[in-house]
Amino acid sequence: MYSINIKGKVTSKDKKLVKQEMIFFQTGYNRVSKVLNITGPIKDWDNASQSFISKSSDAIKKNKMLLDLKLKYQKIAEEWEEEGRKWSPAELALSLDKKKGKEMKEEDRSLSVSQMIDYLIKKFSEKKNDKIAKSLASVKDYKIIKKALEEFTQ
Repeated sequence: MYSINIKGKVTSKDKKLVKQEMIFFQTGYNRVSKVLNITGPIKDWDNASQSFISKSSDAIKKNKMLLDLKLKYQKIAEEWEEEGRKWSPAELALSLDKKKGKEMKEEDRSLSVSQMIDYLIKKFSEKKNDKIAKSLASVKDYKIIKKALEEFTQ
């Protein structure tokens, strides 16, 4: 189960303005927040409805931008759920940035324990500057751990 909510927080520079934060949640993961570049008067913001309550054209435009952004993230999450893909709120928060041309770093992805052990084995067994890495003992230990975990899950 996942949810995407928009919360308004008072800006640090001007106490009369509110900035929006999108909160991504998925069961089993920490909440992830992403600050949005949408601000407005704090008196016009309603956290319960997650929108500006003013009927001004500016507020209506901002509400439409917030709704469009939320729907884009929901569409991505629904596609991932339909595919059966394992994903994290952090990955969802970065998904639109990635589509805009920014490459997501490997550290930003959530890895399984098995994937992380494989990554460490590969990292410690690589040669550095044409010299054998001195971490070969660590590679052996990680292989033992991986084998033990695989047997345990069988």
